[in-house]
Amino acid sequence: MVLRQRMLTCHVLINVLANGGAVVSEQVGDIVKASQVRVRSTTGEVVGAGFLITDYVVCTSAQVVARALGVSATGEAPDGPVDVEFPLLDGQPRVRTDVVSWRFGRLDVALLNLHSGVEGTTSVPIFRRTARPDYGFSVFGYPEGADHGIWATGALRDRHASRWKEMDMLARGPHTRLPQIFTGSPVWNEAENRVFGMMVDTSQGENLPYLLPMDTLLNDPILNLRCCPFKGFSAYTENDAESFYGRDSDVLRTLSAVRAQPMTIVMGPSGCGKSSLVRAGVLPRLRARGMSISELRPMPGKPATSVLAPALAEVLDPRLDEAARLIQAEELAELLKIHTMHAVGKLRAGILARGGIGRVLFVDQFEDYADAAPAAARDLAGLLDALADGCHVAGLRVVTTARPGTLRELGTDGAAIRVSSKVCELAPLTRDDLRRAMSGPVDAMPRLSFEPGLPERILADAGDEPGRMSLVQAVLSELWTKRGRSMLTHSAYDAMGGVAGIAVQQATTYVSQDQWSLAQRLFVQLARPGDGNAFSRRSARVADLAPELINLARELAPRRLVVLSHAPGGAEGEEIVELPHEALIQQWPLLRQWLVDCRDFRSWQEQLRADLRRWQAQPQDSARLLSGSDLLEALHRFDEHLEDLSADERDYILLSSRRHGGRAGRALQAASDAMGRAEAPLGQGRGSEGRPHWQVLTVVGLWVAVLLAAASFSVREVLDSVQQHAQLGPSDTPAVVTAIVALATATGTLIGVVLTSYAKYVQARGQADADLIRARAELMRARADVTRARAGLPPHTSSANGTSPALTPPAEPDTNQPPPSVGFPDAS
Repeated sequence: MVLRQRMLTCHVLINVLANGGAVVSEQVGDIVKASQVRVRSTTGEVVGAGFLITDYVVCTSAQVVARALGVSATGEAPDGPVDVEFPLLDGQPRVRTDVVSWRFGRLDVALLNLHSGVEGTTSVPIFRRTARPDYGFSVFGYPEGADHGIWATGALRDRHASRWKEMDMLARGPHTRLPQIFTGSPVWNEAENRVFGMMVDTSQGENLPYLLPMDTLLNDPILNLRCCPFKGFSAYTENDAESFYGRDSDVLRTLSAVRAQPMTIVMGPSGCGKSSLVRAGVLPRLRARGMSISELRPMPGKPATSVLAPALAEVLDPRLDEAARLIQAEELAELLKIHTMHAVGKLRAGILARGGIGRVLFVDQFEDYADAAPAAARDLAGLLDALADGCHVAGLRVVTTARPGTLRELGTDGAAIRVSSKVCELAPLTRDDLRRAMSGPVDAMPRLSFEPGLPERILADAGDEPGRMSLVQAVLSELWTKRGRSMLTHSAYDAMGGVAGIAVQQATTYVSQDQWSLAQRLFVQLARPGDGNAFSRRSARVADLAPELINLARELAPRRLVVLSHAPGGAEGEEIVELPHEALIQQWPLLRQWLVDCRDFRSWQEQLRADLRRWQAQPQDSARLLSGSDLLEALHRFDEHLEDLSADERDYILLSSRRHGGRAGRALQAASDAMGRAEAPLGQGRGSEGRPHWQVLTVVGLWVAVLLAAASFSVREVLDSVQQHAQLGPSDTPAVVTAIVALATATGTLIGVVLTSYAKYVQARGQADADLIRARAELMRARADVTRARAGLPPHTSSANGTSPALTPPAEPDTNQPPPSVGFPDAS
């Protein structure tokens, strides 16, 4: 129920909680449960209360702390830790705190910093208005024998000369030590359901408590720290401008660009701080000059006109209520859709007619929109460019952020190419600037400091890794929550595992189990096998990844699990993806296991890439193409890891196979073409549809697997044995091997025939799937032919429809039924 207003009296009514009853609203009761602490002495006696004034700072009375530690309240701040408990939370969790502020005399306040957070806690809602004599209040305390506490209510007296409020409380029942019971408790305003002070006891034995107003409590340098100055993996906002350090020269350079041109694109790799630079560095300075700021964030799925129209409606008439603004936005979107250039001109004139110093339209995270809908992003870029074009004096400025790859998306449209001349590039922070970003917020806060040597240690651990900025911010945020006596300490840094520990914590938190399959394929491409069990970080071209892996990389980049950036020395707009820190490879157990599991394939792939680079250096030298056992190995890998090979790698194997002519070349060409067809629709609609659902086809695949189980037994071992003889001529090949090859390759041909039938079955469900399965079928037959040729056997002859005459071809299948059984060939 809502707090009841009471008669203004000097008496207070005591209500002991029983059977869940309370004299406060359910909302206040929940907050009290999550925010109020009980303080005990070293002997276990309850000596007072306290409350979370911020997420990690407990506010209480200095007398309460003095009684808890058995020291004088009139001396210096005590050094010993103070244990507090949350008695109303399940399990009554207890946590250790340090005294970080101590005010005694005219004031009676102690601030305690929690060593660690407690799940389910929250800080109290604050009411800073001056308390009047007619304010009714409620207060909660912990007398002995009432483990769940008691509520008391009453009213204030006149303001005391020392800025305190007298609270004349009359004890009833057994609770005769009311001042001590409630000392350190938050005082709730009954009308506002918020805390407007703390109860203290300076009566020296008299039964007369006082209220210390909230504005007095908050007037403490430590509570200027109530909001962490570091942002972890989040971006800074305009409200964080005072804590934003390290980008002074970039801020000035961006401001200069905004003044000089109608549209400015702040471009840089993911995690380099583009949004933070604009929000906390550029926009506050533009506001200080009198410019108005409007912001829009394009949402994938909306056309460009619907993205832009709501922001323009607010600019053109800020007095409109929400309903009217929505109607006008719909009208503007329709106008832009039908009469684009004419409408843009009218809208620009309407904005300029509003006068003022000027207006800035900030478009954040434009790259997300471009990734999901490139065509719509090009439309939006064109509209923004046209809208700002001509506003060279002041009027309207457009500022947006984007990754380098975004310009590549925009550059396919002639009208959008002009944006490249408006780019203001942002590089990752240098070591000196990163040091300034770390030390600036700490230096600006009284009594907050680093333990000697800690900044240098963090910088050394961060190194020059591409994700170092976000990781360092996350480390500092964690150090903040674990600070002791206003110091960021080595012990807290060790406890979290340093920069590496934060990186692993982020990965284990945000890579979900249902993403493991795709995540394994992506992450193993971002590490290179070395000697023994060693691996090292490598960057991968985004263009070389399968579409589903590109989608995953773009999903993980905002969480700082991968970094998307421009390739140094690469083609303009070429985007790369890499791990944020080498430590992930060494200290993330799941990634380590993935790398070990894929080591054989990745070692082969790195060798293939080295061969490919040598051939690309001399493309006319056919001797640099694959041959012999290398080609057989490539055919094997092509079959098993088709989706993990880049287009260049597939083409290289294809060219190598053409050198030997025949079916292998045609099979690889078919597979490569099928991969291209399968990837094309995915590249056009990234963010909407995933890769073709092979899981749907697994049921039929299992049916085929059962059919071929007997014939496929030991085929792999046979082929491996044959490869050892691959360099021998037909006369050198043992007869027994020739016989085994005949049987094994017949099985391979059979598998190819069954897969062809399988392809017909799924064709109605997706042309790309069917093409890829046919390509795999042809590849199986091609591999069999290559092996037979090495063993001195002729290739299987094919009928007009591509099947072996030794096999009975299946009837044309009904696409709504599973493919029919296929008999095994006679071993004779």
